[in-house]
Amino acid sequence: MKITLKRTSPNYRQKLSTPRIMRDLTIAILAIVIFSLYYFSTVGTDYLIKAIEIYAVALVAAALTEAIFFAVSKKKNVLTEMRYSFGWVTALLFALTLPIGTPLYVVAIGAVIAIFFGKLIYGGFGQNIFNPALVGRVVVHLSFGSSLTSYLGTNAPDIISSVTPTTALNQTNWVGTITTDLPTLFTGMYSAALGETCTILILLAGVFLAIRKVFDWRIPVAYLGTVLIMGACQGAICGLDPIQTALTHIAIGGVAFGAIFMATDPVTSPTSPLGKIIYGISLGFITMLIRLKANYPEGVLFSILIMNMLTPMIDNVTLGRTDQHQARQYGIIIGYVILATAVIGAISTSLKLPESMQEPEPITAEIVEQTDQSITVKATGFSNASPLTVQVFIDGDAISVDVIDYQGETRGYGRDLIEAGSGPMLNEKAQVFYDTILNGSFTKADLDGLDTTTGATKTTNGIINAIRGALDSVQ
Repeated sequence: MKITLKRTSPNYRQKLSTPRIMRDLTIAILAIVIFSLYYFSTVGTDYLIKAIEIYAVALVAAALTEAIFFAVSKKKNVLTEMRYSFGWVTALLFALTLPIGTPLYVVAIGAVIAIFFGKLIYGGFGQNIFNPALVGRVVVHLSFGSSLTSYLGTNAPDIISSVTPTTALNQTNWVGTITTDLPTLFTGMYSAALGETCTILILLAGVFLAIRKVFDWRIPVAYLGTVLIMGACQGAICGLDPIQTALTHIAIGGVAFGAIFMATDPVTSPTSPLGKIIYGISLGFITMLIRLKANYPEGVLFSILIMNMLTPMIDNVTLGRTDQHQARQYGIIIGYVILATAVIGAISTSLKLPESMQEPEPITAEIVEQTDQSITVKATGFSNASPLTVQVFIDGDAISVDVIDYQGETRGYGRDLIEAGSGPMLNEKAQVFYDTILNGSFTKADLDGLDTTTGATKTTNGIINAIRGALDSVQ
């Protein structure tokens, strides 16, 4: 791919191309909508119905706002004006930024604000200075933030978490871990805002839109590339896996969705190639800055709105200057990335896990109680904070155990091993361990050479350590 810094014309000024551009954009948006409906159908019928209601309310509120506005403005053909205002695009983009628990009246208010205050008062389509969907989103966030939940009712069902991965990581100061793995994050099978979860589908939509020349590829590539570089830097400095940290930053919090569908709005982004790259780098930098140091867990929303404000300044500096001194311009870009990454790196050195979340040192074997009949031992299994408690019975050479506390073990792994010896994430060795150690009598010799790779290895090793600790205490 040839990277050119020569000036290109903004598509939104080409009237003949606008309907095709908006058609292609609508197709890409509908793909995200369909996936969200599929995901929530797997959660429950009530979740699927609520997702449909959110889209419907946003579309109806947007259409009514435009119809009333054009009627009051005494437009000759209201339907034609609405057709070329493309209000449904704004409505769907706004709806896709909302979590499933958003009350419908909040959806309606946000859609009206997005259309009227985000677009119509500036003169309509192509004249707005901020991304309209994000104008609506920031208002509902600031006004109804406590109502924007990722679940319905008062409690989240077992299949989804009551907090999003972004919130969970923010609670660890971005140096902890979350239970949602990378494949799940990229395939979108978790609960967050309706449109931000399936990163793979969003990126594929971005490729489609770039090929169709709906937007310039420079902005999303610069945005996502900056987040990747800074995420890897933060991970390396904080002692985390740099690649996993970088990919996690991309997959959560709407970064991919914002980069593809929000930041690329040709009306509110710079028009020169150099300006687009500077714009994208700035988006990535501000996103990471807000994530790592601000009280708000997510930086995508505010980073795009901030850069919308700075777009005229970027255009003023870069337009008319991008055909000359390209080596100098590449130097500016590289220098900017290095400087911004250094700032994030400096911030990362101050990040640490909150004291309330710091796990204690693992326990190999700690005798809790010893009687003539048994020895009760604590040993770390899966969780340092909630160790296993194992009661060991020794009768001559015969040994038996009873795991009396295993609250720190995970369902599907350690818990299933202890309770039945089988589970969706366990292998055949788990059943052997259960039959031999947990549900029968054995000797010390049976422990030697016992294969603990059961699929819940930490739990298995914790139980073995407890048994060995009990045996050592009576020798």
